[in-house]
Amino acid sequence: LKDWCIPCPDHIIVEHDKVAPMGPNILQETDNFIVFNGKKIEKPFVEKPEDADRHDIYIYYPRNLGGGAKKLFRKVKDKSSEFDPKQNAIRRDGTYIYEPFLTTSGTDIKVYTCGASYVHAEARKAPTVDGKVIRSKDGKEVRYPVVLSHGEKMIAAFIVKAFRQNVCGFDILRTANGSFVCDVNGWSFVKGNQKYYNDCASLIRQHLLVECGVRGKDEPVELLKAPSNEELDKGVEVSNSFCFDCHHMPESTDWRLRSVFVVMRHGDRRPKEKQKFKTRQAVFLKYFNNQSDATEVKLKTPEELEKLKTALLQTMKEIMSEISALKTDVKDSRPGCCDGASLSWLYKYFFPKANEKGGEEEPRLNLKELESDFNNLELMIP
Repeated sequence: LKDWCIPCPDHIIVEHDKVAPMGPNILQETDNFIVFNGKKIEKPFVEKPEDADRHDIYIYYPRNLGGGAKKLFRKVKDKSSEFDPKQNAIRRDGTYIYEPFLTTSGTDIKVYTCGASYVHAEARKAPTVDGKVIRSKDGKEVRYPVVLSHGEKMIAAFIVKAFRQNVCGFDILRTANGSFVCDVNGWSFVKGNQKYYNDCASLIRQHLLVECGVRGKDEPVELLKAPSNEELDKGVEVSNSFCFDCHHMPESTDWRLRSVFVVMRHGDRRPKEKQKFKTRQAVFLKYFNNQSDATEVKLKTPEELEKLKTALLQTMKEIMSEISALKTDVKDSRPGCCDGASLSWLYKYFFPKANEKGGEEEPRLNLKELESDFNNLELMIP
């Protein structure tokens, strides 16, 4: 970045296994700053692992701000960071990058490129604010479109040229002293934006045709894109093929595959930890009784969660008592409150099999099977 005059935070790289007394480098650490080979970085500063696959980034605060460190990590449910008041000493188990913490307006700008002349930018809430991820009703992180300045567009073009990576992404921090690049990622794509993918398909196709010297490359051609959900529902046939007006291939039965082009995105992501089920239990539905228009209720305070926990335990005991009564009806061949087929299903589900000694397993309660028609109500529990 520095070689291409791209603005980035001042930083030092410390290989802790080469620090005295084990190595020639000298590192001094205090409550308010560190000094590495004479270069000083004052708190608050950011500590990043050199390994790009690690996302455990720490931000250390000076004593006059209370000390401690904020630990950033990959999003887990609705959380992206947490504060540790006891983490004051830097880590010394590998190679880390240290740079001053830059104050922004509380947002990070994610920039995506497809060549030096095409950029797409979005803003999201910075994980350093409070560690809570703002999500839309469909569970995706909320992002906002951003218009880049002329200087930021020039930065994008320089990054494409410097890293020789046409399709890439990087993060911009907008501060009072200007915009700084704090991270560059290869093969980054915008999530859930069909226009972006259409534009990229057109640009990549044009680039490949130019590099391969195919004639007719300037003629309008249908974009390579997947059919929309509406088109699939209507059964519309969508063609993804197009014809190049290039040189004629000689007639021959000997066809050979010359090459295969694949654009891939790695799937190394932590799976979302969610539990969804349908229920008609009053302990859940009462949260929506007084809100006619509400389809989502969030519980955040410890008091709310404790109240829900107590009600859930009581409800589970009541359900277990009802299941025990249903079990007795089935074993005694009495229809009970519903038809024998339903009772048989309940019995087989909650009491799957008897052990070899004639005893029976403890019933297992699976709230996921207690279904109702309340499909669109969501109870958000962090």
